[in-house]
Amino acid sequence: MEHTDHFRTLVWHGEIQYGDHIAHEWYSPGGPKHPLFQANLRTVKSKPELFEGYNLHITGGLLEDWHSWDVDWALTGPWDPTRIKDALEWIIECGYEHRLWPDATYSEEFFDINEYQMGKVEPKQDWLYHTSNKFSKDGVAKNLDHYIEIDGLYRSICKYPFPKNLEKIGAGYRYQQPLKIF
Repeated sequence: MEHTDHFRTLVWHGEIQYGDHIAHEWYSPGGPKHPLFQANLRTVKSKPELFEGYNLHITGGLLEDWHSWDVDWALTGPWDPTRIKDALEWIIECGYEHRLWPDATYSEEFFDINEYQMGKVEPKQDWLYHTSNKFSKDGVAKNLDHYIEIDGLYRSICKYPFPKNLEKIGAGYRYQQPLKIF
């Protein structure tokens, strides 16, 4: 299903703290053509050297026919903790600058929910890496004790597809193709 209004904007006047980043007032763009998301994307792409040898995709709710309060960035490629952290931190900085919550993560391989629906890939389990294990929303900390620190990053085990994906697929929903940025 296609977006009907890429340009609709929702606003939330709450606080999100992730690691050392903190901001109030967040936006939910109606889709990937939204000018605020496009500005965020241009800023991320302004440092292509950070992504050399890596793939970067946008996936998740921004591409679907519902409003999402985050932008899901999936970085994949070789294990180099310093480069991975630099790339993810840049994405996070850009998201905070534009007030679009950046759910930026790294894994060795990209799981494409669209390909799963077409029977091209099987469910899998993989490590998902984050830049911090500290997250709070309006002062309420999320328990991320299950994150394991490794080489300056924090990893958690992730099973794909997510239960929410399976529920939507079971109801007949067709996910959109991810957007490949690099």
